[in-house]
Amino acid sequence: MDPPADGQTGPWAPPRLVWRDEWRLGIAALDADHQELVRLLNRLLESQGQAHADAEDQSADGGQGPAEPDQVAELAALVAHLRAHFGREEALMAAIAYPGLEDHRGEHAMQIAELLALCRELEASGARRLPSERLEWIKRWCFDHLVTEDRRLAEAYRIQQAHLGGANARTGGLP
Repeated sequence: MDPPADGQTGPWAPPRLVWRDEWRLGIAALDADHQELVRLLNRLLESQGQAHADAEDQSADGGQGPAEPDQVAELAALVAHLRAHFGREEALMAAIAYPGLEDHRGEHAMQIAELLALCRELEASGARRLPSERLEWIKRWCFDHLVTEDRRLAEAYRIQQAHLGGANARTGGLP
């Protein structure tokens, strides 16, 4: 399944990711985190398009155009959000004795490590833009994680809450 898009940020960047209500897990804190993840990812994608447009403007006006957006900062904001979000997810998994906790935690650790390595590469190269294929990889990972891995967690949570008959099953609150 491909991530839904609402148009290009430009021919140089992957299309934006469009939030869909069917991605809701029914767990308010995680749903809010996922919506913020989509927003931050789209800011990163949009900065790619803006960086390309600014580069074109600079060449047209002799290099005096606006400075390129700093994708390192956008990527760092995404990583900071993911760290907090992953912490919430892992706390929920531990609270419900989720059988896939260690695998899910490992995927989280690998994703953070890969994104941090990408930040370091970008900073070390002096470039201000990520290659479009790296942006597409980030977008695809986020989408796949939202609609597959986290969906399994939400189902386990609902089953556990139904067995307990707890208020959390109705409110979507975290334990």
